[in-house]
Amino acid sequence: MRRALLIVLLLPLLPAHAVAEGTPIPYGDLVGRLYDLRRLATPPLPGERSGNFASWDRGAKYDSEKGHYEAWHANSDGGGFIRREGTGIVAAEIDGPGVIWRVWSAMAKEGHIKIFIDGHDEPALDVPFADYFNNQSGMFAYPELVLTLSRGRNSFVPIPFQKSCKIVLEKNWGAYYQFTYTRFSQDTTVPSFRGEFNEAEQAALRKANDVFAARGADPKPHGADRQTVVETVTIAPGASVDVCRLTGRRAITQLHVVPDADDDNPIRTLRELALSITWDDDRQAAVWTPLGDFFGTAPGINHFKSIPTGMTDDGFYAYWYMPFSKSARMTVANDGAKPRTLSLNVVHERVDTDKPLLRFHAKWHRDAYAGVDEQSFTHGERWPDWPILVTEGRGRFVGVNLHVWNPNPFGRVTKVLDVDASRLSPRIFGTMQTAARSWWWGEGDEKFFVDGEKMPSTFGTGSEDYFGYAWAAHNPVEFESALQNQPLNKNDSLGHVSNNRFQLADNVPFQTRFEAVIEKYHPNTWPLLYSSTAYWYQAAGEADRYRPIPVAQRVDYYVQPTRKALVPADGVYEGERHLLFDPPARVQPMASFGNGWSGGHQLLWHGKSGEEASVAFEVKQPYRGPMTARFTLAPDYGVFDVLLDAKLLKKGIDLYDPKVVLGPKQELAAVELSPGKHKLTFRLTGSNEQASPFQGKFFMLGLDYVALGPAE
Repeated sequence: MRRALLIVLLLPLLPAHAVAEGTPIPYGDLVGRLYDLRRLATPPLPGERSGNFASWDRGAKYDSEKGHYEAWHANSDGGGFIRREGTGIVAAEIDGPGVIWRVWSAMAKEGHIKIFIDGHDEPALDVPFADYFNNQSGMFAYPELVLTLSRGRNSFVPIPFQKSCKIVLEKNWGAYYQFTYTRFSQDTTVPSFRGEFNEAEQAALRKANDVFAARGADPKPHGADRQTVVETVTIAPGASVDVCRLTGRRAITQLHVVPDADDDNPIRTLRELALSITWDDDRQAAVWTPLGDFFGTAPGINHFKSIPTGMTDDGFYAYWYMPFSKSARMTVANDGAKPRTLSLNVVHERVDTDKPLLRFHAKWHRDAYAGVDEQSFTHGERWPDWPILVTEGRGRFVGVNLHVWNPNPFGRVTKVLDVDASRLSPRIFGTMQTAARSWWWGEGDEKFFVDGEKMPSTFGTGSEDYFGYAWAAHNPVEFESALQNQPLNKNDSLGHVSNNRFQLADNVPFQTRFEAVIEKYHPNTWPLLYSSTAYWYQAAGEADRYRPIPVAQRVDYYVQPTRKALVPADGVYEGERHLLFDPPARVQPMASFGNGWSGGHQLLWHGKSGEEASVAFEVKQPYRGPMTARFTLAPDYGVFDVLLDAKLLKKGIDLYDPKVVLGPKQELAAVELSPGKHKLTFRLTGSNEQASPFQGKFFMLGLDYVALGPAE
């Protein structure tokens, strides 16, 4: 990486698009909000709301009479809708004035999308849903605004309406949908979508397409009295350095950082270095994140370019608009054991308005529930919600970077794969859904609760859907775009995964309180570990709840877990505590399938016919008597022979069942064991004729425990 400071490249001057609600908003100004970073600092007006309509599972609900969440973990997120109408479904219905910002689908097919505007009986648009995402021809031919990211179809072409908008999806429309919207205050006037764009509107869309394509350059025009602070600093271990102290009514508009090119462990270093920014007379920093996480690339150095931030060969950049009234203090701390050298550029300008502006916040955490009942989230009715941001006050949520550590060896399972579900039997399709929920990290829906609402006004359909792609990781696994990125995914969702989404036009305004969560189905002990950097704007003088995280919690938690086999005192070898598979097997929590599993877990292994898995165990005293075991039964489990120290113990144990259930205790054989180490081997010999192979080629073994003693 070059050590030289950046030469800042700027686009031609662009309008600020700072039109306030309460006045007419031309279509060009709506389009400009797709990349207008300055407007994010504008306080939301009463009545300004954002949300989405999506196909999330309607089994999840809040019972207002009981004050209780029901089936909050429901995960059949492809079939939800408002109501049936004719041969189609009503997918979205909202009063205006407002605008649809983002349309997403996992599989758009030939069934039509019909968009009805302002109560008209005839749709303004009536086209095959697949054509809505055609960026090569037709009215949506803007390849940077309408794009497919790892099979996820995305459109950022704004669809405005003055009185109302209803969206109907006709039969055979596809699978999974999201429509993200903003509803403006009632005295706002917007042009209603007519099913076509005039020349001026097309020009605005072309301009937005060009800005998206030029990401990596600051989309904001130059402000007044523009100045640049250039610093190269060496930070001693345990020390912090003020990069700059600014005074006056100004705004930071650019931050560039060039890290040490000779660093041999950037993942650790960029977590040891921490960036903080304090506005005005605040006692607490509004920005505190590990350095790399601030720029959305975590962990380490991963190249990508988006509108507000990214990483190129020239270093990190951030173009967030960060105003202040009196002063700003930017500090970098080094919590590592070695001195670190950084080169930084900070560009700032005068704020030419007397109107109040929001303050930029960015905070990193791993499991900070920030005053929300952690027990309710982790084990109670709010499970599996995992908090991204909980804050009180007035502001706008504008995005998140999510770092996933997922060492699960079964992480290669694809979410229901890319198949036509109508061609599968319900049993096979259900098995695929269960497998996806059990193995892959990304099933969780995003949920945004605004101003104390009990049912979230944003309710997603899956983690990967929120970040723009679909059906789990798929080539190209890593991708970038103006607003949605996956900078890191080297091993098909195993190990480190980094995702970000920036909500500029579709930011979420709030007046009193905001809570963003994303479902996390697997506990930290799975292991599955999240960390997130939330980006938002909040009223001046309002503190958030997040504090700096000690360096010990920021580094080295992302290591491949190891287990040590223990010797039980009672002769019962629990899969999750006493047994080690070779090749490795996964410890699987079984609570979602019911009760009865000893210790609530099992060991799970999968292979092809003829393959073997061995379990090492140790006995302290001589033993003569029966050896028993208990297995799980399931639709994709195989038939196994069991061998003890390479000698056949029992033949043809069939683990098939149409449902995932705990099988009966069964005696394997009478055995004679000397003190020391022994080995059980499970040889996959085939399958029940009714069994369905996992991913088309694997069958599984689920082992609850092995015991020295009779089955009864």
